[in-house]
Amino acid sequence: MPPHTARVGVVVIGYNDHTHVGDAVRSALAQGPAVAEVIAVDDCSTDGSADLLDRLAADEPRLRVVRRSVNSGGCGSPRNAGFDAVLAASTEANAEVASGLCVRRELPSGREQPWQEPLYTTHTVLARPSQHPRRQSRDDDRTRGRTTVPLTPSGADSWSAELAVHLAALGAGTWDLRLTVRFADGAQREVTAHALTGAGRLRRRAVPSVRHGVLLVQPYATHSGALAVRMATGGGGVARVAAGRLRRLLH
Repeated sequence: MPPHTARVGVVVIGYNDHTHVGDAVRSALAQGPAVAEVIAVDDCSTDGSADLLDRLAADEPRLRVVRRSVNSGGCGSPRNAGFDAVLAASTEANAEVASGLCVRRELPSGREQPWQEPLYTTHTVLARPSQHPRRQSRDDDRTRGRTTVPLTPSGADSWSAELAVHLAALGAGTWDLRLTVRFADGAQREVTAHALTGAGRLRRRAVPSVRHGVLLVQPYATHSGALAVRMATGGGGVARVAAGRLRRLLH
């Protein structure tokens, strides 16, 4: 589309961050008419963050607030809720959609990790629009990893389940583990896996891979304690991780 008609939507997520979430929303809106809509997703806050967002939305037609009824324990679920809202709006309006660079910042360390970096570092010039699909999304079975496993009793009032993750299918990037528990009566609840610390639990390791040659896998706990996995594929990916670690050690 012509540059002067291109507009963007911004997804802002937050949980119990009354001090900063308003500033984040106002900062996005302050970018001017290029921002068509800001979708603020509140992850079931208890500090009044959602009410603050509602008050801002009452005076700002470009702001839409999405309230989650259950806290996810991480960043992936509220982010996906925002993406779902964007895709639903684009489908309803039959609008073309393109996604831009996404960076996750880990707190309190401040480390920034690009999300699916190869999507944004590989540039393509198309001679005509017909060479490009109308819409693509990373929100698919590969990124969400839909797999069903049964629960087995583990003690008097608890259950357990083992889920094998096909790491080679994920590829390079940072991934959250999101779970849905389904009950016999048809009810279901979204939950986030929490990382368990201890000797050898959250340890980086190299895993042989037929597809990539080698996978460098680092499970870690996010700032909220949720379990995430950082992946580097192939010799090039391992070399980039090693170079980054060396730079941090030298500085």
